Amino acid sequence: MCIYCECRKRGLLNRPCTNEKQRVMKNLYSKMLYAIRSSGVFILTLSGITVLLISCSNTVDSFTSDCGPGVIVPGVCIDGVKLGDSREQVHQLLGEPSGGGLADGLYRAWRTYSYRPPGRTDGLGFSIYFIEEKDLSWGPVDMLQVHEPYDGKTPEGIGIGSTLEETLKVYGEPDYSAENELKNGKIQGSYLYCTNSRRFYVGTLNGSIEIISISFFIPVESTVYSCE
Repeated sequence: MCIYCECRKRGLLNRPCTNEKQRVMKNLYSKMLYAIRSSGVFILTLSGITVLLISCSNTVDSFTSDCGPGVIVPGVCIDGVKLGDSREQVHQLLGEPSGGGLADGLYRAWRTYSYRPPGRTDGLGFSIYFIEEKDLSWGPVDMLQVHEPYDGKTPEGIGIGSTLEETLKVYGEPDYSAENELKNGKIQGSYLYCTNSRRFYVGTLNGSIEIISISFFIPVESTVYSCE
């Protein structure tokens, strides 16, 4: 299998990978990871590219469903917020956000909230993506994502700053993965598990986790990208 997940872009869907197709996907993947580490807006804008690069089959469904403050449950929830929750439910659970905005993806648009630990103004922290409905109203939570300075962990102890080695030891081999060497020699990694019919995504830099996300409440309209 091609490391860039069947070359699902620019007319390469479901065709064998060639060196040229791998080059195209490597370029897209590199841009996506650069954006993830550079701007919250571009993370969202290009999160659809993440879907294009890496999809999954329904394989890992054994995680615990207990969730609360500081807890990430793969495929289920973060800090008690679950896929499908309403804006009102999030307010009741977490209070007013420290930031927010709008974002576009390949398949839908979102309205976003972000939460950081008290006293912290750096980093993105915990980001919540609500589907933007056609009438521009707030729909349900569609994706959950954490970065620095979020310090919560999964019940198995995996969180921001954990190593890829620790992740693989706990969850085994991912359903799909991709790696890219930067010009400075650092390695960006993207690893995806399907759990509870959802995507549990881990992004690393030099083997250290920088981003964790859970998605989507409403699956993209293609069996190619579905964990179900």
